[in-house]
Amino acid sequence: MAEEKTTRNGKSATTVLLVITAALIAAGATGAFFLLRHRTSQASPAPEVQKVKAVMHLEPFVLNTADEEQRAYLRVGIDVGLLSQSDDPKEDEATSPTSSSALARDTILSVLTEVKAEEVMTTDGKVRLKNRLLKALQERAPELGVHEIYFTEFLIQN
Repeated sequence: MAEEKTTRNGKSATTVLLVITAALIAAGATGAFFLLRHRTSQASPAPEVQKVKAVMHLEPFVLNTADEEQRAYLRVGIDVGLLSQSDDPKEDEATSPTSSSALARDTILSVLTEVKAEEVMTTDGKVRLKNRLLKALQERAPELGVHEIYFTEFLIQN
């Protein structure tokens, strides 16, 4: 019968060889991960993140939802994060705050009147609503420079 060689501490040579091989593979994989990660971060600089420069506060919206089979009300407070469209402050003043907020409120109301209560009960539904509001504002009022939508209150009552 073949005898298995043992080391001084009583472990078989095969077990020791397997442990050493596993450690070398793990060390190599870790090194490759950090090398690739470092190379990727140097190769592609992070895109410039646009930051909100101003926030337009809008009074809360209270409206009926678009549900046909039940009566539900939606009360939502919205603030709009804006980017400065130009480096010239005189151009930013060209659009008065009153007309800007009226256009923003009208655009938001046109989206909110299509909302069904069940659609916005979940977190995902609220995220989808934010995206719809953002897209509508960016399309209808690009001069506002809308970059973010913030819900400051959100209530659905059946």
